[in-house]
Order: sequence, then C-alpha cells, then structure tokens
Amino acid sequence: MGRMIVCSCNVIREEEIRDAARKGCRTPEAAYASMGCEPQCGCCLDFADEIIDEELPKGQTLRAVA
Repeated sequence: MGRMIVCSCNVIREEEIRDAARKGCRTPEAAYASMGCEPQCGCCLDFADEIIDEELPKGQTLRAVA
C-alpha cells in the first residue's frame, strides 16, 4: 500500500497524501502545498480527498453530507 500514484501531474503517491493528512493537512490543496506543489489538472482531487478522509480520526469529518 502507498505506492499507488494519486497525482500523475506532480507524481504524488498515496502514502505521501496519507502522511500529509497525518501531519494536519485537511484538503488535497493543503497536502500538495506541503510537498511544494499544487494541483494541475484536478483529476486526482476526489481520490486525494478520500484518502485524507480515511486518515482523519474516527468520528471526525470536515465534509458536509448532502
């Protein structure tokens, strides 16, 4: 686990997103910024968001449920 490329534009792997989330990044944009880059095409943002949600402590969520 963790070797999957999430963002091919910036070559960001799943484990890097998880690590950024564990360090306090709560959005893909914040996670990417912590790695010195920003989203390019945006195709990866939903998946990165799901990964960040998985790393939040149980019972904690930042997204509104529609």
